[in-house]
Amino acid sequence: PILSSTIGLGAAPVSVSGSVNLQPTPAELDLKVGSEGASIGEVTRLASALGVAFAPDTTVTGQMDGDLQIRGPANNPALNGRVSARDLQITGKAVPQAVRIASVDLAITPKEIRSNNFEVRSGNTTAAARFGLAQYTSKSPTIDFALRSLNANLPEILAMARAYGVGLTGINGSGTLNLDIHASGPVHSIRSRSEER
Repeated sequence: PILSSTIGLGAAPVSVSGSVNLQPTPAELDLKVGSEGASIGEVTRLASALGVAFAPDTTVTGQMDGDLQIRGPANNPALNGRVSARDLQITGKAVPQAVRIASVDLAITPKEIRSNNFEVRSGNTTAAARFGLAQYTSKSPTIDFALRSLNANLPEILAMARAYGVGLTGINGSGTLNLDIHASGPVHSIRSRSEER
């Protein structure tokens, strides 16, 4: 069916138009989604319902602007467009010290998702970061990630990692460290475990 709708996510509307073909399994999508000033909290709750989420018991706040074209099978669509997020704050059971990102911009094509250079802050620690995810619709996506921080406080760096669901159970401590990490290579999967079954 062809659809056109406006959904309220917080105080800002999200417009959705296009078509969904329910005949094949999985359904085929051809949708255009746009928003200005949508609530990140509402978007993450919606994403969680679709199997894409931050670490459990995590609260994310902030605003998001986006303009995306979504095409392909519902379980693995290709995306094209842009997403910008601002005033992000991530807290939760595993992230007692807030992690903040003033702004981050994502350029999205059917072949890759790439961020700009952005800063991540927790307490008095600031880290410069960027990431890219290539071939994200394939069975062997590749990631390119960089993180740099001078005189970083170890508990604050651990809070940043936990905010993104990196399981660092049993690791704690104090002190400062200098980080200059660049990692790239294949990742096992970018889909949720419930989606892979």
